[in-house]
Amino acid sequence: MNPSKEARILKLESEMLKVMDEIDLLQNRIQSLEVNNEELNTRILELENKEY
Repeated sequence: MNPSKEARILKLESEMLKVMDEIDLLQNRIQSLEVNNEELNTRILELENKEY
């Protein structure tokens, strides 16, 4: 294989892995935020029920 093509492929693979890691981090953050949102919604409902 052409050395410049191989170098470009390796660079693209490296960039792809970096982006995939960033996507994983974002997915984990989203999951954490969803859990926090559920907990906050539960607290809101509890507080609303105490008012009535």
